[in-house]
Amino acid sequence: PNRFVLDAQMGWIPEGWESTDMTDIVKSVSETYPLKEVDQVVFLNTGDIESGRFMHNEFSNTEGLPGQAKKSIQQGDILYSEIRPKNRRYAFVNFDGSNHVVSTKLMVLRTKEGYDSLFAYFILTQDATINDLQHIAEVRSGTFPQITYQELSQIKVILPKDRKAVEVFTETFLKQHFEKSFELERNVNALAKLRDTLLPKLISGELRLTDEQQPAKTVTT
Repeated sequence: PNRFVLDAQMGWIPEGWESTDMTDIVKSVSETYPLKEVDQVVFLNTGDIESGRFMHNEFSNTEGLPGQAKKSIQQGDILYSEIRPKNRRYAFVNFDGSNHVVSTKLMVLRTKEGYDSLFAYFILTQDATINDLQHIAEVRSGTFPQITYQELSQIKVILPKDRKAVEVFTETFLKQHFEKSFELERNVNALAKLRDTLLPKLISGELRLTDEQQPAKTVTT
């Protein structure tokens, strides 16, 4: 656009664009996981995700799980902590989540028709969004800073009315960017799992390195 128009809420915005809030883009989903039908699940609490990373992928017995272990997730969902947004407890579910159950303190956000989940995730993880949500959490009444899905309506986004521009941005930039990030995380997790498997065996002597596998010694003079 080559000119701006005045929006009642956002001020001057590009012509052909409009103000949209996050509750128009994502919905909150609360589907109960059938814990009685399985013996083990991967339980994710707010402390088990951070800045897009899943801190573990370990199974736990369903018997003895805390009462807040209730929500089901699926691939493409966005996990976002209700508590202290500045702690960046969020992640994108880029895998089959059928073996996972998450805490009720994690919002499970799913995009509405017409929006790609990576685009919504991109907006929700921007510094400006996090800072705004933290401010909203701090001014709410309560014992500690917390938000709910309703507070997302206060996050305004300026988007072109022609959503094809958003689709092009998502396809040409976001998907490539996040796929590289997801691939890196998968590699890190694989190496960590290999380390955790081999290191105890090396320490106990169960596994030994040959002379060729030993690290080269540094000779000092």
